[in-house]
Amino acid sequence: LVAEPLLAEQPRLRRLLDQLAPGVVLLADEAVLAAASTTVTAQGIVGAVRMPPPVTQLPDGATFVLVLDNVQDPGNVGTLVRCAAGFGCDAVVSLGNCADVWGPKALRSAMGGTFRVPVVEASDWAELRESLTRNELRIYAADGGLAARDYATVDWRQPSAVIVGNEANGLSDAIRADVADGKIGVVCIPMAAELESLNAAMAGTVLLSECSRQRRESR
Repeated sequence: LVAEPLLAEQPRLRRLLDQLAPGVVLLADEAVLAAASTTVTAQGIVGAVRMPPPVTQLPDGATFVLVLDNVQDPGNVGTLVRCAAGFGCDAVVSLGNCADVWGPKALRSAMGGTFRVPVVEASDWAELRESLTRNELRIYAADGGLAARDYATVDWRQPSAVIVGNEANGLSDAIRADVADGKIGVVCIPMAAELESLNAAMAGTVLLSECSRQRRESR
């Protein structure tokens, strides 16, 4: 469904929609768009698409992976997926009770990133850790604990997986146990002010940016 004034304002959008099969695009007035939209103010276009089948395995040859550990705010999930796509991650893993990456708010926050990077669904940390290790990825969890290493001192040019934890509780118990046992590394973002932490999406963005910078410069 698309508002005709929007097509007049955006010729590129019209050209893109003209490439779709006849009958797929329908003109609609503001009342219809408002009823079909999940936002307070409709943006002039609403689409319904079939969800792709779930992805349960990491892509072959993945060397740069973002793991979302029970990240529950859909805005954070979408932003992190967007950043993962923008910074060149090979995959995003939705671990445990994460917000649905295909939910409306997460999709809007991702700004198309959901269609540009595979999102793997995982329910068991031990199985995921085994898969990451089998793919020879070094695993680092983001945490502000005293034993954490400054993220900027890590060699992110090596195949790596980065874990961002839950907004309220941080890393899940199983991952904390692996950190305590030395099975995975732990990194932090040094703070100048006396703040406990950054927002989950912001922290993930900072980490992925540094990973991407090092990997670009090594080429």
